[in-house]
Amino acid sequence: DPGDEVIISDPCFVVYEAVVRIVGATPVFVAVREEEDFRLIPENVEKSLTTKTKLIILNSPSNPTGGIQYKEDLKGIAEVARKHNLYIVSDEVYETMLYEGMHHHSIAAIKGMRNRTVTVNSFSKTYAMTGWRIGYAVGTKEIIDQMIKLQQYTMVHAPAVSQRAALAALNGPQDFIEQMVTIFDERRRFLIPRLNEIEGFRCPTPKGAFYAFPNVEGLGKLSKDMAQILLQSGGVAVVPGSVFGEGGEGYLRLSYAQPLDKLEDACNRIEK
Repeated sequence: DPGDEVIISDPCFVVYEAVVRIVGATPVFVAVREEEDFRLIPENVEKSLTTKTKLIILNSPSNPTGGIQYKEDLKGIAEVARKHNLYIVSDEVYETMLYEGMHHHSIAAIKGMRNRTVTVNSFSKTYAMTGWRIGYAVGTKEIIDQMIKLQQYTMVHAPAVSQRAALAALNGPQDFIEQMVTIFDERRRFLIPRLNEIEGFRCPTPKGAFYAFPNVEGLGKLSKDMAQILLQSGGVAVVPGSVFGEGGEGYLRLSYAQPLDKLEDACNRIEK
């Protein structure tokens, strides 16, 4: 309802704030900090609640930070949600892209959370099907029925060919996923140390997704200005952290969904 409040991490994927505002609700941003591995801390969530709070949006692994929510974090957030009768939207599109022995945990699997969680996922990342534009949501029948009504009068339905391709992906061999994550990890292990060699860059090590999120405050420029300089002078496209919220200022987002030779070339250009 108009005036309802939704808890969102800051920085966060840009769509969350827009969707919340479109339906007339109010986003309430909770900072996720580099020194805390960009995790949404349960105590900070609870401090941000009001009588108008209805929903918490989670994203783990995170776009843009590459941070993940630990199991204990999720247990704490679940406790907050149950205590204050809140719902959760859990965006888990990067669930298979984890490194350093990390494991994915879904908040819906925690006792008492299945009926108050909508889990959102996609074929774009795990199955590299970005152009097929297909995903899915899992929740209670009551909630999903309302979502179907909304979709019916906006997008109508997903294309039949995309649905068949998604079924083929789900039912087909899955061993390539591990191979793909291994390749991403190889790129990650090259990119992060290499960025940290560049003057003015300080890049934390992401534990999930396929993004580096270096801190560039040492360069003394706004992130949007730095992104423009890199594009115009170096031919390297990055995303300014400021587009992901106030907490993203001073950072840049780089994707390592590119071959190693291109990542190496990009780093060399950035350094120059």
